[in-house]
Amino acid sequence: FMGSESFLLEVSQVSSNKGAVVHNGFWKDKGMGKITILGGQTVRVRFQFFDKETRAPKRIPKFAFAFYDLGQHDEPMTLNRQQRDRAVTLTFADSSGFEANLGNTGQKANSKSYRAVLFAPKATLDCTGTQEPISTTTLSTTKPATKPGGAETTTKKSNDCMHVESKGRAADNVADLEKMILEEKYVKTAVIRETFYFTSKPTDLCTAFADTSGSKHKVCIGAWAGCKAKMVWKTSGGLQFHNKEFGGEDAHVALPTSETTLIVGTFESETGGFYDGEHMKLILQGYKSATSQ
Repeated sequence: FMGSESFLLEVSQVSSNKGAVVHNGFWKDKGMGKITILGGQTVRVRFQFFDKETRAPKRIPKFAFAFYDLGQHDEPMTLNRQQRDRAVTLTFADSSGFEANLGNTGQKANSKSYRAVLFAPKATLDCTGTQEPISTTTLSTTKPATKPGGAETTTKKSNDCMHVESKGRAADNVADLEKMILEEKYVKTAVIRETFYFTSKPTDLCTAFADTSGSKHKVCIGAWAGCKAKMVWKTSGGLQFHNKEFGGEDAHVALPTSETTLIVGTFESETGGFYDGEHMKLILQGYKSATSQ
């Protein structure tokens, strides 16, 4: 159990992890937990909140949960670029817990191949300081000033499972950006995975965001398993997703690397599981210009 003034956090293993369990539990005096995983193995872990007095499951209106691999670094609140790239912060709404698969797939199993995953119910990536400068530019959601490079257009794409609407400059349309990727004018950087939860029971799961030119995009997918949509857009500094008007929570997502200027995003609907409700899973593949150093 880990605790605060209002809840206890119980961490339990759902699936088995080969090999001996070593050094699991609290990590130093940082208010964090640690789980060690044998090389080449994965383990499924359940994180659940309980009322501190009654020990009954406790639903929390909104919370963030962070996982990270600090290597030899001892201070989770000051992360350098590499440590930030190895960390992830998940945000949840109206939930009493969740399950996660944790893995150590980069090494072969032996007595020295254990890897530690640290965790804490806090928004590490949104709130920490850094040891290296990190861009904090926020994407504009206001109408951009008139600039050369394409007329204002509105494009829509729909089927039984999804609806995508973009308002902005024709110069940055999805087909052109996809063509530049195929022509290898952009190369991959890294992948970000995020999940958006919704407190209501919507027919569609929606999110909205803007790109660097100020073009606005809205993505809606049917709230049943298997529905998905794909988008390509330019970005810089970070991704600001607006979800409140659709029954979720707004989210800021840091770019996978400072060189990332293009995102290929897959938005997919998921239901059921440990979290009782519909949620939108995002897989965001970053790209950079092939000519950048």
